Amino acid sequence: MADYEVAAHMLGECECRVAEAKICLQAKIDALQMEYDLLAKEVPKKEKEEMRLEKIIIEAGARFKAILRRNEEFLVDSQCNMDEVEPNLKSAITVVELGSVDQEYGIEEESALYLPPSSMQQPSSLGLISMVVLQ
Repeated sequence: MADYEVAAHMLGECECRVAEAKICLQAKIDALQMEYDLLAKEVPKKEKEEMRLEKIIIEAGARFKAILRRNEEFLVDSQCNMDEVEPNLKSAITVVELGSVDQEYGIEEESALYLPPSSMQQPSSLGLISMVVLQ
């Protein structure tokens, strides 16, 4: 009978340990379930946030491309305008240079203003003076 009592006592201890293990495991399962529930709530939030960020990135990229296109158009238009203005600017510089030559040599403004266009294209300012004086 002593063996029976020892066995019953050992069985009782094992059952207690099993019950404690079940309680411990159930507590771990509950903790994991709570963590899972929290993560499950956060995932949609994060997915929404990621989708919102992706949308912002796409919109910013589209705006950047539009700005680039506008700037390209502006640069092309500016280049066309510069191409149109450049000859006028060169002739204006020539007239200004003629004005300074006129003042230096005492030529009247009226005669300098009526120079034929072919005379403005001569490279030598002395040639221009001789043409003005000759007219």
